[in-house]
Amino acid sequence: MNCDNNFCIYWSKGKCLLKKISIDESGRCRECILVDIDESQLAILRKKLLDKYEEETKNIF
Repeated sequence: MNCDNNFCIYWSKGKCLLKKISIDESGRCRECILVDIDESQLAILRKKLLDKYEEETKNIF
């Protein structure tokens, strides 16, 4: 099964590793378990991506 949630522990290269899943009333996978990312690491990655985005778009705006 295709999967777009790359923060789920069952995600691998755009696919779900589980053989069978169930979907809740909102259309979300009930088996999804999200990776726990440390807040300090998340802040570093956000800043890095924001810097990259701003560099790439500085001549557009």
